[in-house]
Amino acid sequence: MVLRPHSIQVDWRVVGRPPPRPYRVQKNETQGCSVGMIVTLSGVTVMLALNSCTPEARSPSSAISTSPVRATPVALSSTVESPPVDPRCNAARLSNKSVIQKAHVGAAEASLLAQFDGCWSEPSGTWTLLLEQLCHVAPLDTDIGTVSWLGRWGLTYETAGKERATYAPQAFTGGGLPAGACIDTVEHPGNIAVSDLAQIRIVSPKVFDFDADGHAEFLLRSSSTTLRDHPEESGISLEEHRIDELVAYDHGKIQPYQPAANVVGSSRLMDIRDVDKDGRPDLFFTFNGFDDGTPPWRVAHSLSDGTFSASDPIAIAAERDQCPSAPSPTFPLLKSDGSVDLDGTQTAVACAMIRGEKPADVHQRLQKGCSKFKGKCASLVVWAKNVTTRGLK
Repeated sequence: MVLRPHSIQVDWRVVGRPPPRPYRVQKNETQGCSVGMIVTLSGVTVMLALNSCTPEARSPSSAISTSPVRATPVALSSTVESPPVDPRCNAARLSNKSVIQKAHVGAAEASLLAQFDGCWSEPSGTWTLLLEQLCHVAPLDTDIGTVSWLGRWGLTYETAGKERATYAPQAFTGGGLPAGACIDTVEHPGNIAVSDLAQIRIVSPKVFDFDADGHAEFLLRSSSTTLRDHPEESGISLEEHRIDELVAYDHGKIQPYQPAANVVGSSRLMDIRDVDKDGRPDLFFTFNGFDDGTPPWRVAHSLSDGTFSASDPIAIAAERDQCPSAPSPTFPLLKSDGSVDLDGTQTAVACAMIRGEKPADVHQRLQKGCSKFKGKCASLVVWAKNVTTRGLK
């Protein structure tokens, strides 16, 4: 792994003027990272101390990238140049900070800045998280709670040629917004509606160029409450909205990466990680859209042409690795107090399918067992019935 200085402290100590001699550098190295340096030039010896080091970010075209580019410039002596900073990263951070400060969020400022502090830069373009609007409003009562904060955020991609595309997750377009709202129903719909800003949750994204077109795809996972209008009932409801998808920049637009969407379907894409150590991250997704995200997960093996296989030997082996032992022959599983263990039963049902049982047979067995518990595991029966079974043998 190549390492580079993260911050540099320069100690200009002239320790002597010996006879002139050629340029010479001495380094003290620890695990491949220079932590000390002595430079002699034209008889002047200078000692530089490097006070910390961090891994150099790898190109997303050859590796999964999870860490945003940190664009904060290091304060250096005028004689030492700081690393170049992507101006698109700085612009996004300044914009987010301005929106947050104007909203007067108080003690939540630091955590909110961290939530949207993301910039993933590559030679051909840059992904950024952008908080476009945020405002505190008079309490808005909904069917399940009160909303005090409204706003809108999105994901942007800007190419090296300055072309820019923005993707805003599901936006509210109904009516009934309180006075002073920073979003409207036509030109500027919103996708933030919370009572507490901590309810906005964006999972640390990952990027990888699956189709080798020079523009990395972006795994976007987030959850927040959003508003939904019900004009037929003259009311507004508050609902949890989750985003779990792999998106791509294509011909001026940000849209789902179709090869992944073809495999995942309506299920939730939970992660991308390399299971077979071939340098390409593979897809981990739930059994169906009703799934709460509890493992085990389905796996789709990433292929060199940018597509995925959920039925090749590598995908099947990765799924079975999550279920090393045979599941219980009887469903549902019970806790020590005799109540239904919903999470444990879901895992056991999924593992039974992964290990070769026909999904229809597993569903029938679960349905029969749950009939004794008067609806206590009815949701699991529905889940099992709707399981996506592509690739399961």
